[in-house]
Amino acid sequence: MKLLFAKSAGSFLSWFYTEFWIMKKSSVPVFSARMGLFYSITSAVAYAMLPVFTRMSLASGMSSLEIMQLRYGFGVAMVFIYLAICSPQSLKITPKGLFIAFILSFGLDQVTSLNLARCFETLTASTGILIFYIFPAITTLLSVLINKTPVSGKTIASIVLIAGGCCLVLIQAFSNRVELSGVLYVLSAAFTFALSFVILQRVMETIPPLTITFYVMLFTTLGFNLVKGDISLFLQLDSYQLLMGFLLGLIPTALGVTLLYLAIDATDSGFAALCSSIEPAVTVLAAYLILSEPVLLVQIAGMLIVMLGIFIKYLDSNYTKESSVTCLKKCA
Repeated sequence: MKLLFAKSAGSFLSWFYTEFWIMKKSSVPVFSARMGLFYSITSAVAYAMLPVFTRMSLASGMSSLEIMQLRYGFGVAMVFIYLAICSPQSLKITPKGLFIAFILSFGLDQVTSLNLARCFETLTASTGILIFYIFPAITTLLSVLINKTPVSGKTIASIVLIAGGCCLVLIQAFSNRVELSGVLYVLSAAFTFALSFVILQRVMETIPPLTITFYVMLFTTLGFNLVKGDISLFLQLDSYQLLMGFLLGLIPTALGVTLLYLAIDATDSGFAALCSSIEPAVTVLAAYLILSEPVLLVQIAGMLIVMLGIFIKYLDSNYTKESSVTCLKKCA
């Protein structure tokens, strides 16, 4: 019986690898560092609001699962409305593509989102984000191992500068009390998030980014609603909690996720991950403006170092120039 199970599992993994991992390109995408930088930074600004809104939602009495249920419920509805009006063809997907979206959602996206939300139950926003931002280095390593992406000296220098800058930006995290459970949650989220970057780079060689964005978000929404088991949540919350859910759905989800997928499609997983490292700096600024948390001079210095690291990575990227109109048409 064990031998039969092992053979069946081996056959399934072999079939999955052949059908869904080794995918032939329908056309060779043009590497556009300019558009990738724009998408990555805009996505990072949107994602930067996630810790702030999550902490505010937790303070209002919502649980991590309820926050994820609201976040993805509002987010997928917004993306669907946008695609239905502006790009109906993006809602078309093959059975193979639907299965890929299912695997990405239940295997990676839900694990990342839930673990990241859980880490903020015991860690401060700055501590959680500081640990989470090991993911650009993990992404670069996985990209080298899986996608055979070359790594230059400038890329390594960029990683070192960004990591050091993030430490300065989030220097207050070193004085905070750290719970082991929170650290494990955020490390798990960082690894699965990095893995999703690398896999998405392959997936979007055959599936348009807007299409895979919507269906991954749809399956994630269904998954959180099934786990929670109570779809009447939207009727039980007060106006403030609904507002938090709306903001979580619009900014770090509908905008953040979509722009991130476009960034990976326009460049590659490693480039998008490193350029999105400006997120902690934006989180600190948002916490200062919204939560009145103080900003230190050393944190401002860290922000400048992060920007320098991103700039070095941008200069190191060899790409073929293309107009913004051409790139937007390709992404749509």
